[in-house]
Amino acid sequence: MLGSSNARARMVVNTVLLSIIFLFSVIIIGIVGVNGRVTSSNLRKVCLLYVSQNNGVARYNDAYCLMPMIGSAVVAFFALIFLIALVIALTRHKDFFPRAFSVLFMVLCALLSLLAFAICGEIGIGLNKSCSALQVFRCRSQQNFSALYAAEIMAGIVGGLWIFATIFEIIQFKRIPGPLGRHPELNPYGSSGYQTIQPTVRPKTSTSLPESHHTDSAQAPEAAYDHTYAQRQAYVSSPHHQPPLTHTPTPGVSVGAGPKAEFSETLNPGDKMRFNVVGFPNTENGSFGVKIGTSVTKLITTVDTFPLWSGIVPDATESVEYKYVKLDDAGSVVEEESFVRHLTQAKVIKNKETLNEFFQRETTIWTLPNVPQVYERELPSQSNALEAEDQIATIHITVAPERLDTILKTPMSDLAHEPVPVHFCYINDNKILSLNDVAMKISGKSSMEFNKQAFKFDFDDAKNQSFFHRQHIKLRSQTQDPTMMREKIYIDVLNAMGVPSQQGAWVRFYANKKPIGLYLMVDDISKSFLRQTIHHGDKLVVAGSLIQMNAPEVETQADLIYKGPTSATYPNDIYKMANLGSNPPTDPLHQLIQFMQELQAFNPQATTPDPIAFWQDRIDLDGFLRNMAMEYLAGSWDAYWYSGSNYFMYFNPTLTGNPSSGANSKIAATAPPGRWQWISTDFDGSFGNGDPTDTLTTYDAWVPAPSFTQHDRPMVTKVILKCPVIREQFERILRETVGWCFKPDGLFPRIDVYEKMLAADVAWDYSIDRSAYPGKNNLFTINDFHNSIKGPVEKIGLGIRPWIEGRTKDLQAQLSFAVQAGAPDRVPRPVRHKKKLDGSDDSGADVVSEGVRRSAPTLWMCSMLTTGAAYAIGLLMF
Repeated sequence: MLGSSNARARMVVNTVLLSIIFLFSVIIIGIVGVNGRVTSSNLRKVCLLYVSQNNGVARYNDAYCLMPMIGSAVVAFFALIFLIALVIALTRHKDFFPRAFSVLFMVLCALLSLLAFAICGEIGIGLNKSCSALQVFRCRSQQNFSALYAAEIMAGIVGGLWIFATIFEIIQFKRIPGPLGRHPELNPYGSSGYQTIQPTVRPKTSTSLPESHHTDSAQAPEAAYDHTYAQRQAYVSSPHHQPPLTHTPTPGVSVGAGPKAEFSETLNPGDKMRFNVVGFPNTENGSFGVKIGTSVTKLITTVDTFPLWSGIVPDATESVEYKYVKLDDAGSVVEEESFVRHLTQAKVIKNKETLNEFFQRETTIWTLPNVPQVYERELPSQSNALEAEDQIATIHITVAPERLDTILKTPMSDLAHEPVPVHFCYINDNKILSLNDVAMKISGKSSMEFNKQAFKFDFDDAKNQSFFHRQHIKLRSQTQDPTMMREKIYIDVLNAMGVPSQQGAWVRFYANKKPIGLYLMVDDISKSFLRQTIHHGDKLVVAGSLIQMNAPEVETQADLIYKGPTSATYPNDIYKMANLGSNPPTDPLHQLIQFMQELQAFNPQATTPDPIAFWQDRIDLDGFLRNMAMEYLAGSWDAYWYSGSNYFMYFNPTLTGNPSSGANSKIAATAPPGRWQWISTDFDGSFGNGDPTDTLTTYDAWVPAPSFTQHDRPMVTKVILKCPVIREQFERILRETVGWCFKPDGLFPRIDVYEKMLAADVAWDYSIDRSAYPGKNNLFTINDFHNSIKGPVEKIGLGIRPWIEGRTKDLQAQLSFAVQAGAPDRVPRPVRHKKKLDGSDDSGADVVSEGVRRSAPTLWMCSMLTTGAAYAIGLLMF
């Protein structure tokens, strides 16, 4: 829901009208209640309206003047409900109701205006008839007559105000963008400060290029231009970025020949097809078009949808062949795609629009082979753009140029670490998220040493912002991995192992129209991550303590060694409190220190009769062992086992577990509430990348003995290596993971698709000139990208494929088992049972905005009250 000032003005006017309606309705109830009741000759209380000489009164008005009073109460009730809805919309910067709510508002406004006029007539006609029949002083008294006459006037005014409210909402409704395909389309104009999980915002018009603008394509490099906030505002008035008010038919658009695909839905002559492309022109006023045959239709964008260009071409058919073209300031073609596109997806034909396709990228959506599921997994309660792993999305930000220069050119400065407000635009195949005032800052530790920086975005919940149910995301630069896929493969295996983990998807990142690079967008471990991934959307759970573990230096590691009873003993840069939980502010690590003290006292061989039960009472033991198994299998050297770094510990107040049935099962009712949960992060140093030994060793010898002597990690040495029963459980996890998933048959098919999917975008990243930025540059090439998948390259001793093959072969020898061929699932794949609210499922469900989601309980309560009120009125009146 993107706004316009006129829309908000109409909403403010309707708010005033509803306030007057509510006030007048309450006054009418009081006037009729006080002045409408009289005492008849038999001392029976009756209503003055319609009373006859024999004290007879119409049944529905007998005794309490029911019709005007109940009718006014109904009017006041609905006025109050709509008034609350309008106030919520205005305070949340919404300029439109959802379409269904708007229709309901208009219908009820019309009906309530009729009810108000009926009340007016009831009072007026009733007074006339009763006064004529009675001819008594009390009827003609100034007090009663004047008061009821005033109520009659007010009821008429209320009816008129309802009519005005209806008219304003009709005007408003015509400007609510209608549904497009299976998604409700949102207004693309005006401020984008209101956050919504929305489908693509697309202009509804297109213009055509004259024949003289059809030229041969020419290669032109993608240019970058400074785009300040002032320029961004001026951008709206540019003729290339603001749609005309009416649709202009596109003459001369022909449909290319080609084999006709068979779809359940087809396009017929006269249908309109919307084409959408993401791209960056070479010049400030350049644009894009779609070429069908020899005719080019110019596409347009808006300040809030850039860099997405859209336009409608009439008379398209499902057999159409087309290309996107890049245009200069004059509208001439300067670059044409090197391949021909076809409308090859049934949902594209059904929705009468293409996906959001990227210029010169031939495939938008890839089919990814599944990684075999080893253990049961619960999906996050809400779908997330981070799950869009089958495509490469686009993020474009607009930021003050001087602040961007500070971040890129002086990443170690204090100012570079200060949050900077940006306009944030995310575009994937069918959605666009456009937000103002998103906080961006530099991210990472060792990544700051390179000339390609990592970034973090914070979405302010107070401003009703979120990134698809997340408040924080990170863009991982992947500077030390020439394939840029090691971390994603690691995440894929954690998912297959049923381990709650941050998710990741690739994005191209641009700032002020400048290419910044290809990044892996991942969850930031925060309270929103805990709510959606750990607690499955339960807002009633109060999050426990969350501690981020780091190893700033080789000598300082988050090893979980007990060093004393107070938090002051543990440096904040090693044990960083991310969420206090139930710890006292003066001792934020209190719970973790208790855990470390128990770890120190634990004797795996002598004093603990049941080590599994002992640790399961304190930590999700299965989850911890799976994380450690993956650290060893992938050779993740920059993690706990090898370096005492890059993990979180979360005290989950709801976690109950059983050593025999996994992380989410129940334990005895006598067990204390809450367990620690292990969450691993940052996985690029894996699959042979940076492993200090570059060898495949047994798990008990993977970390050299001197390392453990100097820097013990007791959760490995005491809990796994020296505890026979837990070690047996750990080996079982290794066998099951390698036997079903971590093997060539389980991972190579997906790696092959990743290689094809990423090749062009990795080459694009490596072509970006970062010579003006300080820091190291590994000078990887596209050849290194391919070679590091299949073998060694400079600085990296093992490729991804050889690492997996070697680990699989080595572990079979270690644990004396055989890996079977094939890649079936060991357990059923996870299913998200809760309906997705961001519209990314395939069920055809409409997209629901974040504002509607938050207002859902209120709307539900209003609907129940409305139903009850209607039922009660029916009983009373009929």
